[in-house]
Amino acid sequence: MLKKIKILDLIMNLICFSIQFLNYIGHGEKRQNRKMI
Repeated sequence: MLKKIKILDLIMNLICFSIQFLNYIGHGEKRQNRKMI
């Protein structure tokens, strides 16, 4: 049971991190596009 909970925690942390990373990349691209215009 403990191992399953730890694995779920790791998966949730990875998902949250990946979402934040994608949002950061998305905002960076928008800033670059504004500068280009």
